[in-house]
Amino acid sequence: MNKHTSQPSFLLICILIKPAIHFFVQQERISSMTVDEMRTTIRDIHSAQPSFLLSVLDHSNTCNGQARPERLSQNQPPWCFCSYSQEMPAEQENVC
Repeated sequence: MNKHTSQPSFLLICILIKPAIHFFVQQERISSMTVDEMRTTIRDIHSAQPSFLLSVLDHSNTCNGQARPERLSQNQPPWCFCSYSQEMPAEQENVC
């Protein structure tokens, strides 16, 4: 096997393995977080993308076999079915 035929294979392996390495590094980083660090991170996510966080939490609740909560307030937007959503400044954020 000459030098030129082995390099593309090595580059291809590097390209393919990089996402897996990134995934495991992130998993290790998450696993090493303290509870306070996790709470701070969740608050930061909520500040940046509240609808994303709520959809993740809602998905987590339904995946655990828990029922969705009953509507807690009559002031909920008409498009909200989880009882946690609120009107957001941007129309694309107004999702449940």
